Amino acid sequence: MRPYFETMPSFGKELKENRITRTQESRVKLETVEAEIAALRKAHQAAGVIFFKGILANWIVCLAVRVALRCKDEVAKILVLILIVFIFVRVTFVPAAVLIGFWFVIQLLNLGAVVNVQTGGVAYMAHVVGFIFGALSARFLVDRQRVLELA
Repeated sequence: MRPYFETMPSFGKELKENRITRTQESRVKLETVEAEIAALRKAHQAAGVIFFKGILANWIVCLAVRVALRCKDEVAKILVLILIVFIFVRVTFVPAAVLIGFWFVIQLLNLGAVVNVQTGGVAYMAHVVGFIFGALSARFLVDRQRVLELA
């Protein structure tokens, strides 16, 4: 069959160089617009959807930790953690601000439960206070000129 296609006459006219260049430029522009639309679709979701995804993400991470703690071999623990968290990362997209806010609220709600534990409490509060300090000090350390240049 190959010799037939080699001897077959070509159809139509050959494309000029400027036409090929314009077509390639149009393709690049179209791909960037499609990528922007996909990013906007991910970023702009209803608050309920984002909250639900945050809860599911927390459950998946807790499941990974729980299953890893049940394993006896260290290699199995690492593999279970990587496998379950990798599945989570590949399945969904959750904004970092939502997860950090959810984590902070959970830390504050569980504060009373840690007070009675013999081995915890100090490092627990250090994370909460460190989060608050970091959030407040970031406002003073930001370079306003650089922010205006990026906008």
